[in-house]
Amino acid sequence: MRLREIFRLSHREFIILKTRSIATVITIGVLFGALLAGMVILQGMENVELKYAGEKTNYVINLSFGDEPSNLDHIASFNNVTDASIFYDSVTRQRNYISEKTTRQVATYKTYEQYKSQLRPLVLILIIVAILILSFTFGHVISQDANTTALYYSLGASRLQVFAIYFCYILEICFWAMVFAIVLAIIGSGIVTCIGWDNFVRLFSKTHQNSTAFPPILIGVNWECATILIAIYASAPLAFLLCLDQLSRKRLALKLKKS
Repeated sequence: MRLREIFRLSHREFIILKTRSIATVITIGVLFGALLAGMVILQGMENVELKYAGEKTNYVINLSFGDEPSNLDHIASFNNVTDASIFYDSVTRQRNYISEKTTRQVATYKTYEQYKSQLRPLVLILIIVAILILSFTFGHVISQDANTTALYYSLGASRLQVFAIYFCYILEICFWAMVFAIVLAIIGSGIVTCIGWDNFVRLFSKTHQNSTAFPPILIGVNWECATILIAIYASAPLAFLLCLDQLSRKRLALKLKKS
């Protein structure tokens, strides 16, 4: 059995069980899409506020540091807020004193990092939920599809090939769930941008006075977004392993005997 044939048969399972497959896609997509939307909006807010914060110095970050609060005579300049934040933390760990002159870019960056860190544990929780949902769906599929699975074996398909068919089925569910989550996140961030446009402009302008009123488009992408999408696929092999024994010939024979 060729790889293309395996994909064709797995897609056939998706089409035959379309209602349950789509319901699973929507459920997982909504869960991960809500988390992804939150991360996209936070990153978008960070990007916009860093523009407000860094405009005065053309986004150059000047950090003064020393041994006493009244004697900060050393200055380090950075063009990257991530590098500036790392340096800030290293000086703080040495129990020295440090402050950011003119702008609040490092403070803004750290604030949003704290917000994003509160969302990260939710990824693990959603993986567990997705595994349970996929396991339930997969178990139901195998129960309804025992005759077809037995037919695959009778036509000469190896155990590994049968495993591949159903694993690709789970991967297809995860793929469409990922697409649904991305669409949901973009729509959600777009709605928040439109509804809160004036409020965000007033908030950022008040926090960072005498700055240009940059458009608060709250759509941003970071590595956490990629992690959330990868987490959808990470749940697939784990869910498959939980239900692997249901594809054994012995278990299928019992199901066929009961039916």
